[in-house]
Amino acid sequence: MAILALAGGSFGLVHETLDIPVGSYRFVQFCVDQAQAEDTRIQGSLGISPDTLDLELMLFHIDDFNRWAVDEGEVDTLFYIRHSSGGVLVPIEGFGDMVLVMSNRGNYSPASVRADLDLAFTGAGVMYNPLQTALRIVVAMLGLAVLIAVILSAVRVTSRRGRRTVG
Repeated sequence: MAILALAGGSFGLVHETLDIPVGSYRFVQFCVDQAQAEDTRIQGSLGISPDTLDLELMLFHIDDFNRWAVDEGEVDTLFYIRHSSGGVLVPIEGFGDMVLVMSNRGNYSPASVRADLDLAFTGAGVMYNPLQTALRIVVAMLGLAVLIAVILSAVRVTSRRGRRTVG
């Protein structure tokens, strides 16, 4: 699969079987860091039983999901599709706290869903942390100060010994 070859990194979102009653939903909350926001996607597969059902897959920012869950106000749906069993590819644009919803609305029987979904991205996925860099600089400076102190002490001891041995 070409998509997997391009992936700079990925982590598991959900790898389990979910039972979703009629008219209900299950959701997975996750965070996309800014360093993971390049070619970000949810990929994997869904196995839905009975196989005649299809589910709604919806992607929201966390604030929109909270409004959607209580049917309060307008929401911005980042992605929507009705999906049956098979491969899943949900493109994600942007970053932040997000929620993937698997909904069994519109069906007349409960669904058992085997979900194997990962969040994948092309970027490095490692954010620059100025505190870690500053800590490394401080440790290096302390090491240099200790080295200079040891050298000065050795020079001082050697020069004292040189003064005493006159004769």
